Amino acid sequence: MLEREVHAVIGPNGAGKTTLVSQVTGVVLPDAGQIVFRDRDITRMPAYRRPHLGMARSFQITSIIQDMTVLENVVLAGQAKAGHSYRFWEPAIADDQLTEPAMRALTPNGSRA
Repeated sequence: MLEREVHAVIGPNGAGKTTLVSQVTGVVLPDAGQIVFRDRDITRMPAYRRPHLGMARSFQITSIIQDMTVLENVVLAGQAKAGHSYRFWEPAIADDQLTEPAMRALTPNGSRA
């Protein structure tokens, strides 16, 4: 697969779609073969390190906080990715280093509205 190409994994129940995604994202280790991402062998890389390479997995069942706005939910995810999710004393939404990228992610063209 080439960079920026979009592919779909389709098939009936039991065809192995979830297993494939689980192996690529590191949740399940493959029995054989190699997983290469951006010219790097990530076959044995732990799942928690893969998002730092730009790889993410999305589940069908979302885990959003209903009492928070969309922006607050995205900022919360950014806070965890940034590695300072244990700042209990200040609201994440007040941190421009978290809010700015969240706003860009929520803007259709990726720029500040």
